[in-house]
Amino acid sequence: MKIAKIEQFFPRKRMRLVKITTDNGIVGWGETTLEGKPKSTWAAVEELAEYFIGKDPLRIEHHWQHVYRSAFFRGGNVLMSALSGIDQALWDIAGKFYDVPAYKLLGGAVRDRIRVYAHWGIRDLSDEGLENRATGWNGCKPRAATKPSSLAPAANGAATNRRPSSTAL
Repeated sequence: MKIAKIEQFFPRKRMRLVKITTDNGIVGWGETTLEGKPKSTWAAVEELAEYFIGKDPLRIEHHWQHVYRSAFFRGGNVLMSALSGIDQALWDIAGKFYDVPAYKLLGGAVRDRIRVYAHWGIRDLSDEGLENRATGWNGCKPRAATKPSSLAPAANGAATNRRPSSTAL
């Protein structure tokens, strides 16, 4: 099995996804989003694709080490965001190839359950927050504004004042 194609998708303005397809049709997805640098991560994935095409997608650690160690300036947010998304897609492919969830490939579950939370933007979504609470979410992450003054005081307080006391903000 070899990597046949690497494509990038931009479903939202600030979201970047990478899709890796193997020669036998297995597809893996990863996220390469880097806030404020969408063109940079796109270019980094394009450059990394030259290395990955034709390679065995199951040699995940080998590929990660090769890319990371061959970079003159190791690390950095652009390279690591691009490499992270490709790495995620390769783990996705491996899980599908071996017909097991990716967490089992990584050593198995660490806990029986995890805490999750809902996330929404600046606008007043207190009704949505209450709906999320009704469906089982016990936390939320409202998006912070760049300037506190850009939030209308009423909108800022609405979600906080209307949330159930057991919901964490």
